[in-house]
Amino acid sequence: FSEMDHDGGIFIVGATGESERRLTDVGGNPAWSPDGQQIAFASETVDLPHSRASTSHLFVVDVAGGSPRKIHDQDAVQPKWSPSGGRIAFWSVVGGQRDIATVAVDGSDRVAVTSDAAVDWAPEWSPDGRWIYFASDRGGSMSLWRIRVDERTGRPAGQPESVSAGVEAAMDLPSFSSDGRTLLFRSQMESINPTAIPFDPVTETTGVPRVLTTRTGLLLPASISPDGEWIALSNLGERQEDLFVMRRDGRDLRRLTDDLPRDRGPRWTPDGTALLFYSNRGGSYAAWSIRPDGSGLTKLVEDATRGFIYPSMSPTDGRVSALSDSRLAAYVLTPPFPATGDRITVLPNADTAGGYVSPSLWSPDGKWKSGAWVSSAGEPAGTGVYDVAAGRARQLTTDRGIWAAPFLPDSRRIAYFTTASELVVVDIATGRRRILPVTLPLPAGRESMAIAPDGRTIYYGAQRIESNVWKVERQ
Repeated sequence: FSEMDHDGGIFIVGATGESERRLTDVGGNPAWSPDGQQIAFASETVDLPHSRASTSHLFVVDVAGGSPRKIHDQDAVQPKWSPSGGRIAFWSVVGGQRDIATVAVDGSDRVAVTSDAAVDWAPEWSPDGRWIYFASDRGGSMSLWRIRVDERTGRPAGQPESVSAGVEAAMDLPSFSSDGRTLLFRSQMESINPTAIPFDPVTETTGVPRVLTTRTGLLLPASISPDGEWIALSNLGERQEDLFVMRRDGRDLRRLTDDLPRDRGPRWTPDGTALLFYSNRGGSYAAWSIRPDGSGLTKLVEDATRGFIYPSMSPTDGRVSALSDSRLAAYVLTPPFPATGDRITVLPNADTAGGYVSPSLWSPDGKWKSGAWVSSAGEPAGTGVYDVAAGRARQLTTDRGIWAAPFLPDSRRIAYFTTASELVVVDIATGRRRILPVTLPLPAGRESMAIAPDGRTIYYGAQRIESNVWKVERQ
């Protein structure tokens, strides 16, 4: 099993919970080799297909001990060993597209199993090696599919076939018994709604949270307009991902985009005339802007070969920072837009001991940037800040899985929700980390955090998930 706490890693334990032993300090979604001597894992842990944090790599570690060995440099998550032990199946993201692939156990000979617009993830080999089962939304909702493969080469030998029906929820995470007669899978229904928490930025005290909408879908607050009147939101994780705005009290919800490309991470510009976001509408992820009425769609970078995500604009000089969609290094785009190659520069000196800071948000005074601290293994293993004037990065905390860490109005403190839904405030000068007491109506959903410009309201996405485990037996 793997852990995603402050020190994380891959562990093994006896079937009844005895003799727990750590194998690695990083990684997730471990998979046993057929002979039980090795474990394959990825540098990034995933449990949902739409929310990816980094470019993940495949590793193998011996159960007897020793250092993990990286076997594959391209993006790969949720590895599963073939029954013969000759290949490893996984899924990956290329240009926003999620597909199944396989590699030989040494990481060579990568072969695509699916390659289309559908979201394909959570692969599982059938015990006879003739099929790869996986979760996909290719039928309209997330359900279980399978595709015939040649286990020796990993190449597909047919078209995907639907294998599930009758469950009124998303279906994923298929898992076979060793004899192939029993299939387990998860069903899940999820909703995320924007919620307002009254907050005193001086005393760091919170009021009673208020859920602003009660939709059955996903609606994640991401940014607040400079006048504090409008919330920018996305529906990250739905089949069609678009951008929305709504008034701060939950009224007047408006859709800004309504098409197939994945539109994500809306951020208001400092003057409130536009929102920046990232989208794969050009074939790969790139930074775009759009006006609050849905007009003026503009690409911010001409270079189509370099992907950018999480764009945000400096409050002082109109420059835009964005993360590359591969290593998550930070770049600065200088206007006018669309920026050409000579106006795209990497943020210098973002490296720290054992990793680097991947900053995505500006402080209100434009002097700092905040974001994830990424370990050398490519895992978001903490939070960090970047001093713009000094050109120097610093790790702040070891809270894993944090990407959005917005500043309070004083530009001295950042706030975020941990993966355990704790509301945390960190002083970037002293390093003081404080968990604020607040009774949330529901846990905090992924990538859903915004602070009003006056600091008196914190917005988050209240997440409701209903999951069940199903068993199907072959008669």
